[in-house]
Amino acid sequence: MEFWKQAERSISRRARFLTSHTSDRGVQAPMKLLTASLLGGSIASIFFFDWPIAAFFHERYYTWLVHLIDLWQIWGESQWYIGGGLLAYVLFWRNRPNAAWNGLYLCAAVASTGVAVNGLKLLFARARPDFPLYEGIHGFCNYSHMFLVKSFSFPSGHTVTAFTAATALGYMLPRLRVLWYMCAFLVAFSRVMTTVHFLSDVLAGAWLGIAGAVFISRLMYKEPLR
Repeated sequence: MEFWKQAERSISRRARFLTSHTSDRGVQAPMKLLTASLLGGSIASIFFFDWPIAAFFHERYYTWLVHLIDLWQIWGESQWYIGGGLLAYVLFWRNRPNAAWNGLYLCAAVASTGVAVNGLKLLFARARPDFPLYEGIHGFCNYSHMFLVKSFSFPSGHTVTAFTAATALGYMLPRLRVLWYMCAFLVAFSRVMTTVHFLSDVLAGAWLGIAGAVFISRLMYKEPLR
């Protein structure tokens, strides 16, 4: 309850859904730099870094450490954010509409980027790092192996969710923004370390998560969130 009280106070002056909103030029330059860094880094990693890093962690695969790292991956599971956001909306929509709207924003941002990342996974159809080792499947556009692979690699869904939530929660509780992004970074690192994703997967996922949360905030709030 205290969490949502703080969140409500932090953006209590924001207005509601689908009203006209002003342009936040202060966000445009950082977003361009972020796009160039993360997407550029992702493309470079596909050609130069993905396989060496995947091989490095595969050769140093310690089960106990993987299980420990797996604990962080809960931050990348969308059901907690969607469920928590909807619960906040149901609990507060009558008496504390700002807190309710914040919860709905968190839910909408995570759900929207979740749909987007699943669509991109099917589009790129990239096999995960462990498939060349066991099934001889690698690279992009593995449409003929869709039923064998079942879950594709690019971009990383856990990373998208973690960075979407970190950005949304950072708007609500800006004093804890560093903590939210640290948790998101650990999720991304865990996906590479456990060899279920390439580095390029998580870099693209981080960009999609941040950009998606910013985009949804521009739809749902009159004034750009900072």
